[in-house]
Amino acid sequence: MSPDKDMKDPVAGSATKRKASRAGRLARRLRGNKRGSIAIEMGLVMSVIAVMIIGSFELALILFEQMQLEKATQSAAHYSLLGQTDANDPEAIIAIFEREVGDTFELNVSVNNYCDCPGDGEVDCTTGFCADGSIPAVYMQVRATKIYHVLNGLLGVDTITLGARALVRAR
Repeated sequence: MSPDKDMKDPVAGSATKRKASRAGRLARRLRGNKRGSIAIEMGLVMSVIAVMIIGSFELALILFEQMQLEKATQSAAHYSLLGQTDANDPEAIIAIFEREVGDTFELNVSVNNYCDCPGDGEVDCTTGFCADGSIPAVYMQVRATKIYHVLNGLLGVDTITLGARALVRAR
């Protein structure tokens, strides 16, 4: 045997054995130690609960925005019906939405007037009469859509389109 081989084997072998025995002792000691398991479990559960709470607040904000949009749509139709606002004036309708909703960013509003006859369906309002000679019913429809930006893109959704519609019979 060479002197180099005899010198390397005992030193390398004993160092490896010492590391293995230390690792074995540490593993046996940690296997029986349960002190940190509650903290880890609580961390996992609390992260799920936090996501659920944030999602609940986000859902509440979305529902609140939807209710405001519906109220503003109904108010615009009501004011136009009473003659307090010209239905053909988009700036006046937007002013109602600014008062009711507050934020008109990414808000689209449309106002349509149409006439309808029973049995005939939609007719031209300028002729003034239905096929049977009766006066058509005049309706005004206000539609609004608004883009809602979801907080931090929760669950992979960045935006939600909210919509509301109000239909009133003017005559």
